[in-house]
Amino acid sequence: MNVPDQRAVLDSSCWIEYFLGSAASAPYVTIVSSATIIVPSITVFEVSRDLLRRFDSEHTLRAISLMQQHEVVPLTADVALNAAQLAVNLNLSSADAIVCATAWQHKAALYTHDPDLNGLDNVIYIPRT
Repeated sequence: MNVPDQRAVLDSSCWIEYFLGSAASAPYVTIVSSATIIVPSITVFEVSRDLLRRFDSEHTLRAISLMQQHEVVPLTADVALNAAQLAVNLNLSSADAIVCATAWQHKAALYTHDPDLNGLDNVIYIPRT
């Protein structure tokens, strides 16, 4: 997968696969090393929560530190309003809507394993194997 000069958002499921080193993580290794990565702040929360359930806090902080080497963006009022509209129109969870709205605001491709986002503009859905 070649993604030079591309802006990308990985949703939390993709980051978790990346940090676990699972078979599903291969595309994300390429993306993280070759694209400009936008990290919605809610993704930091979701990944932290998941990793803290699996590992100790030191391991989790190392992972989050890697995420913070990229462009971590806060939830702004504009993104929140757009996300609310997405959530209502498409019956999305708050986190999914925020991640999607953030990707759209930054004109970034959104990589996800979430079938709820499949088919939306700029979403690259990767089914779990």
